[in-house]
Amino acid sequence: ITSFHCTMETEEDLLTCLHIKLYHPQQSSRGLYGLLPLGKRSRHSADDPLRLGRDAQACTYSLGDPRVSRKQLVLFAYRTTLNSLLSKMFLLFTVHQP
Repeated sequence: ITSFHCTMETEEDLLTCLHIKLYHPQQSSRGLYGLLPLGKRSRHSADDPLRLGRDAQACTYSLGDPRVSRKQLVLFAYRTTLNSLLSKMFLLFTVHQP
């Protein structure tokens, strides 16, 4: 997973952008990322953990592989003195092509 900080000005406030890059050696032959909004920005509340995994009811985003755990990965946003106004963040999923 690769992440970087960028700010995007909106009418409401400045939002944090988290870029998540995914890779699997067999990604071309399986629909692993078919349920993710690849290449599209999406908003997520910074107060709710971001969950990726097999369980579509428990996770924010699902991964289409039966070998993936119900909750494979959980990300928590946290506030520091520099980003104390963080309320929402943008997410951008892409797939790494080797």
